Amino acid sequence: ACALARDDMKGPVFEMLQQFVRSHERREVAA
Repeated sequence: ACALARDDMKGPVFEMLQQFVRSHERREVAA
Protein backbone atom coordinates (compact mmCIF):
# COMPACT_ATOMS: atom_id res chain seq x y z
CA ALA A 1 0.00 0.00 0.00
CA CYS A 2 2.84 2.35 0.82
CA ALA A 3 4.31 1.87 -2.64
CA LEU A 4 1.06 3.10 -4.19
CA ALA A 5 0.95 6.19 -1.97
CA ARG A 6 3.15 8.48 -4.05
CA ASP A 7 3.29 12.27 -3.87
CA ASP A 8 1.80 12.54 -7.38
CA MET A 9 -1.22 10.50 -6.27
CA LYS A 10 -3.38 12.83 -4.23
CA GLY A 11 -7.00 13.91 -4.18
CA PRO A 12 -10.20 11.88 -4.76
CA VAL A 13 -8.41 9.25 -6.83
CA PHE A 14 -5.88 8.65 -4.05
CA GLU A 15 -8.66 8.38 -1.46
CA MET A 16 -10.57 5.91 -3.64
CA LEU A 17 -7.39 3.86 -4.04
CA GLN A 18 -6.81 3.83 -0.29
CA GLN A 19 -10.38 2.69 0.36
CA PHE A 20 -9.92 -0.11 -2.19
CA VAL A 21 -6.65 -1.17 -0.56
CA ARG A 22 -8.24 -1.11 2.89
CA SER A 23 -11.20 -3.25 1.80
CA HIS A 24 -8.82 -5.66 0.07
CA GLU A 25 -6.65 -5.94 3.18
CA ARG A 26 -9.76 -6.60 5.29
CA ARG A 27 -10.75 -9.41 2.93
CA GLU A 28 -7.25 -10.93 3.18
CA VAL A 29 -7.39 -10.79 6.99
CA ALA A 30 -10.93 -12.20 7.07
CA ALA A 31 -9.83 -15.08 4.84
